[in-house]
Amino acid sequence: LGRCYQEQGNFEKAVETLEKALALLNKRAPKSAPAVYAAIAREAAVQAVNTGLKKENIKQYENRERTDAEIRSDVLSILSKLYYFGLTEKIAWSSIANYNNTLHIKDEKERFCIAAGDYATTLVSAGLTPLGKHLFEQTYIISQSGVSPLASSIFKARYAYYFLFYNNPAKSIELLKDASDYFRKTGEQWELMTAVGALAQNYFLVGDFEKSIKSYKETEETAQKVHSEMHIGWAYNKIPFMKYLTGEFTAV
Repeated sequence: LGRCYQEQGNFEKAVETLEKALALLNKRAPKSAPAVYAAIAREAAVQAVNTGLKKENIKQYENRERTDAEIRSDVLSILSKLYYFGLTEKIAWSSIANYNNTLHIKDEKERFCIAAGDYATTLVSAGLTPLGKHLFEQTYIISQSGVSPLASSIFKARYAYYFLFYNNPAKSIELLKDASDYFRKTGEQWELMTAVGALAQNYFLVGDFEKSIKSYKETEETAQKVHSEMHIGWAYNKIPFMKYLTGEFTAV
């Protein structure tokens, strides 16, 4: 049901429904800002214990626990995307919570790659670059063998943000082009929208306005299909500006 609301563009209802699903799986999403920060602190403590003290002895779930963890991972992955629409403080919580969750089902490499990619992006965005870079590099190796092309492409799209943030647009463009090509072939509209939007920003930063405009137009077209007003707004904002810079539009 939450996915249906997402596809209809009713993101508020999608978040509400998916958070209810999480609660049924013994994982409650924090509601207020103080609760979010407290939840992040708890998840950080759990991660410190798991990766510091337990290391290779992290309990691996089986049977019903494993099934619940797999569903939690899928729900948290969707919420990490939806929180981007006005609930950005929750992105850090959902990404670290999903990463911690997948440590208990680590042989589920596809879910782990997606969760680790989201969490590494959060770390880099928060300025914790060495931690994010290390996680990206570790997970990149995993993503190149034994996972589906979809999971690998989603991870590439996340990894591209590291290079976008830290001034290597050529590498970011390379990863995003590979990921976008796969998303187009398979009809993965949501991931295509975000990947091509990031690709458009890369082209803008290197001054290739023709490719940037083309990518923003594709972003808008895809966003219309999935009802993402934010991504439509990106195109409406950037395309006229670039046309002004190239002399196609004037200020008059």
